[in-house]
Amino acid sequence: MDRPNGSGGGLVLLIRNLNFNKIVFPVQDSNLELQGISVVWKKKSIDIFNMYHPPNEAHLSMNFLELSNKSTIFLGDLNAKHLSHGVAPQKIKKVETYLKQSMIKLFNFS
Repeated sequence: MDRPNGSGGGLVLLIRNLNFNKIVFPVQDSNLELQGISVVWKKKSIDIFNMYHPPNEAHLSMNFLELSNKSTIFLGDLNAKHLSHGVAPQKIKKVETYLKQSMIKLFNFS
């Protein structure tokens, strides 16, 4: 995904030897970059979303979580530091609140 109004890279998913369908999103009103594909694995559909949110943007819209179902994988970099890092930005508070209310599991690898 190219950044039409900005500099730098963008998002990319490397897909090899796999049938997939691109997931098309409505126009977003946030700085979250998002791309998605749907694949079939073991006769089940799995949606995979790649995302990036710039570190200097305080507001993170949680609307992307509405795309989730039982077979959804979100990956990427939201630049939402964990509270154990000694900071408590609004981004991580929103993410943690939503995770507590849902069945979504978060794996964070640094």
